[in-house]
Amino acid sequence: MLDTPLVASSCNKIIKKALYKKVKFPVGLNNEDVAVTPYILTIAKNIVHIPKAHYKYFQRNGSIQNSEFDKRRFSIIETADLCFNYAKNLEKSKLEMLKGTIYIHQILAILFYLIKDVKGQNRKEIIKDYVILLNSKFNDIYTNKYVKDYINNFSKLKRIYVNTVICAMKQNNTNKINNCLRCLKIAKLFKIIKNKFITILKKIIFKILPLNKY
Repeated sequence: MLDTPLVASSCNKIIKKALYKKVKFPVGLNNEDVAVTPYILTIAKNIVHIPKAHYKYFQRNGSIQNSEFDKRRFSIIETADLCFNYAKNLEKSKLEMLKGTIYIHQILAILFYLIKDVKGQNRKEIIKDYVILLNSKFNDIYTNKYVKDYINNFSKLKRIYVNTVICAMKQNNTNKINNCLRCLKIAKLFKIIKNKFITILKKIIFKILPLNKY
């Protein structure tokens, strides 16, 4: 249940009130769910999964999630730190698992999915601030067992790419990270062009060549 991008979301869960007794959502911070929900899932004795959507999430233009990236998103580092503080007395294996899922699905996701799409020189400045914040709070991200296992399940090429970025993060090498993210955008663009070309080619072939009848 922890190994999912929606682990921190509260809107898709019904949680027993008693589990909130010693924790609370931080006021005035974005991504406040990250501070509480993953921890509650870690300490819960019983979890039931319903394989059907019963909640409709309204996507609003101009919301924080649907706007261009800005540094308000860095609040997720602060809320993740609050979560780890709640969990500091858990047994070591549970704490490492909790940290692993937040590192993978929240902290690293910011870089690979959101910061990647920032345009121009501003991206380099955002990467710099992101890496400084991350290394000041979560330097154990580079040794976390679950992060390593997650990356090792990638294809060889993707594994090399992600490990290159993570090594650059550890070294505070903003230029290298920025160049890697630029390459990822170019690779995805080529993939889109390739898929469109194949689609057009299929249409041409089906139009020109007669269908065989049996």
